[in-house]
Amino acid sequence: MTSVASSDPNCDPSGMPLTERVQRRLATSQSYERASDRLGGFLDDFGPSQPILSALALEVRLKALLLAYGQSTNISHSYSCGWSALPCEVRKDIISRAEERYAGHVDYGDLKKLLDDAERTFVAYRYDYEVNEARSADEIGIASDNWANPDFEFHPMEIKGLLDGMEKHLKEWIERSHS
Repeated sequence: MTSVASSDPNCDPSGMPLTERVQRRLATSQSYERASDRLGGFLDDFGPSQPILSALALEVRLKALLLAYGQSTNISHSYSCGWSALPCEVRKDIISRAEERYAGHVDYGDLKKLLDDAERTFVAYRYDYEVNEARSADEIGIASDNWANPDFEFHPMEIKGLLDGMEKHLKEWIERSHS
């Protein structure tokens, strides 16, 4: 089956409307977020799976926002770069929603560090076994107990807040696009 490229700027070369593309990315990110939440509800140790899925949900949702606002989604895994490409009012709206949702439990004072840590979680934490291969069992135990200087930092409440704020913003964008 061949598709005809549309001359509509809101369509990609396959002819899929922009709103549908954004909706699909939002749905994909929601699936990753649900999987992360589900893993977090178990007492078993799933290694880095939960934060990696949360970071992936963040990346896909960020790319949905970039797509919605006509920005390049070719950011690799640079979340802070993608975030900076969003319009200022969009960033403010998302942060405002996140702070409102998790009032008193989140700190977005150093958003670049937070986003860079999420990126590092997704990119490097997937390979934590490589970091640990060079360590003895005792060294792994010591590193695991060293909360002041972790191998990887992740900010679950802040990421959850961003995901929630992004989702609400995207749903409103989709609704406006249908009007």
